[in-house]
Amino acid sequence: MPFLPVLARETRHMGFIATMSTSFYAPFILARTMATMDHLTRGRVGWNVVTSSEDLAARNYGMDALPPHDERYDRADEFVEVVKALWDSWEPGAVVMDAGAGRYADHTKVHPIHHVGKYHRVRGPLNMPAGPQGHPVLCQAGGSPRGRDFAAKHADTILSALVSVPKMKAYRDDVRALATAHGRSPDDVKVMYIVSPVLGETEAEAREQARLAFGMDRLQVEATLAIISAVTEVDFLQFDLDAELPEGITTNGHQSILDDFVRRNRGRTLREALPERARLGARRHARRRAGPDGRDDAGGAAATASSSGSSRPAATPAATSTRSRAGSPPHCAGAA
Repeated sequence: MPFLPVLARETRHMGFIATMSTSFYAPFILARTMATMDHLTRGRVGWNVVTSSEDLAARNYGMDALPPHDERYDRADEFVEVVKALWDSWEPGAVVMDAGAGRYADHTKVHPIHHVGKYHRVRGPLNMPAGPQGHPVLCQAGGSPRGRDFAAKHADTILSALVSVPKMKAYRDDVRALATAHGRSPDDVKVMYIVSPVLGETEAEAREQARLAFGMDRLQVEATLAIISAVTEVDFLQFDLDAELPEGITTNGHQSILDDFVRRNRGRTLREALPERARLGARRHARRRAGPDGRDDAGGAAATASSSGSSRPAATPAATSTRSRAGSPPHCAGAA
């Protein structure tokens, strides 16, 4: 988070989305932090809203385990509403900066919010005016039914790792229908599908880089098992690599990743399922840590957004050559 103003200082046409968890922050602290970042970046910042999915992270914040999956989203719904109310607690024109009269703000335009809910009690107002955007861009990556509903209700942009066109279309159609049900214009919710290029000077080099990144030697098998276990809160190292995935695996962790992994690999052994999981981005989770940014859902500073509010995923490793023959497209060794 403190790095965002430094990135903004060195750029002009990029925005930066930081991940912060509704399970570990207090709404007032998060609202103030994001408003500060909005001021320092001159309106080029966004919040990737996550609920977190790892009990190991929860144990750094006085919890034995995270609340149940859907309850985390119930809490997040209230959390986001409180944060928005705090950003709105200063009316436009509240800051007058009248040195002659000794007035910084018009107190009649600054209001407490007096929120009392199931999960939060917040008096308000925010102790600073909202930033240039008013509400920073909200990003989400909900994949479960409850997560999709939450994203459709609150997010300006949604990141998804689906890889087939029919699934992408079905996901987008569902999000648009949910947004309409929440009284929003579906065109206000931008769905972004993640593409992960691996770059090389030639096609051969790109393919070799992809093999090194996603090949399944012993260490890579163990690393991929450890990563998907951490993300889903299911110990995949307990299962036989050369047997089919057992039925009835459940989790209080990242449900959409687990459900997709099991559904895509019915009839295959766990060993056969791992290369695809690696290509879909399991290794990206290895860089995530159990902190208040809750990076187990979507990753810190996971996307860049323009100051107009659009968003695009950050570049992450599938193999593409940076050199191509004149008039021909770059070579591509793989895409996630």
